[in-house]
Amino acid sequence: MLVRTFATLQAKSTGDTGLNDTIKAAYTELTKTFQEDKVNTLLILTDGAGNDDPDGGVKNAELLEFLKKTYNPKRPLTILLIAFGPDAKKGKSQMEAVAKATGGEAYIAENILQVRDFFLQGMERRLCMPNCDG
Repeated sequence: MLVRTFATLQAKSTGDTGLNDTIKAAYTELTKTFQEDKVNTLLILTDGAGNDDPDGGVKNAELLEFLKKTYNPKRPLTILLIAFGPDAKKGKSQMEAVAKATGGEAYIAENILQVRDFFLQGMERRLCMPNCDG
């Protein structure tokens, strides 16, 4: 099903990603479908430039407030953000705040090969939850 869906998507070189709206919608869905015996991680691959929804959409502060209210350490659903591209560093502080709100992680990939490594590092964090930083 995912392969068919991805095949119908069209890339936009001008952005208009609605990143915050996407994160909020996906996080909402995953909290409903949480599976105790699975790794429940929302993986976001992004250019890191931030929420460039032409209609406004969910603001950065709104997304952080939503995640802080919604995150449940007894049902940990973490966000793993991996950004790459020339604008990736522009969104670093917001990406880190979003990830931190869920016990997740945010990475900036200097080259495409790092994406795999960052993904694996993010999955490793699941083993130490909720005490990964201590």
